[in-house]
Amino acid sequence: MKNILAILATCILLLSCQNEVETSDPGMHALTNNEEYQGAFKFENWRPEFIYATLANEQVLQLRGETDTTRFTIRVPYRVDPEQDNVIVLGAVINEQVNEQGEMEANELKPSNADAAYAIYTLRDKFDRSLVARYTTHEPDALNNYGRVVIYSAEKQTPGSISGEFFVNLDIDPNSNSEYANDKQKERFEKLAKKKEFTKGFYFQIPLYAAQ
Repeated sequence: MKNILAILATCILLLSCQNEVETSDPGMHALTNNEEYQGAFKFENWRPEFIYATLANEQVLQLRGETDTTRFTIRVPYRVDPEQDNVIVLGAVINEQVNEQGEMEANELKPSNADAAYAIYTLRDKFDRSLVARYTTHEPDALNNYGRVVIYSAEKQTPGSISGEFFVNLDIDPNSNSEYANDKQKERFEKLAKKKEFTKGFYFQIPLYAAQ
């Protein structure tokens, strides 16, 4: 009985998430597991408080969703086909694009990394804002698929904004924080889920700005 109720709850969340995207204002939505709960994948409806979409040199798209303690960033090459959706496979993080806080920054774009596609999720302490943990995608292999991002075709886009879909699987970086603020924070890191997953994700008519 419990399994049936869990399945029904998940189905309701999926329908709710998709309906919100199709009828709501610009936003970003997904189902995700709680990184504080590692006993099992307990999916929750995720909708960040702040959303951003920036375009660097008309070549690289960064999508970012933030809450008071988290930041989730997707970085993919920007290609909008007139008629077909563009499907992009996520891979490993380029270290030169990551700052000391373990998050992506808009560095000068290099031709060698214009096609790189990856995602980073960071979790911060709610009191002192120090980094608690960092999750990243990696190169896919026979056992691990780190996700895909879909950029809708031009005929589905609204001018000045960007829309599409995503699902992302991230692994925790064991070296994401070598200096903990205190023992409590270290203990918290050791109890975090080792994987972070975003599934059934949508980004809808997010205003698109040039990267600074």
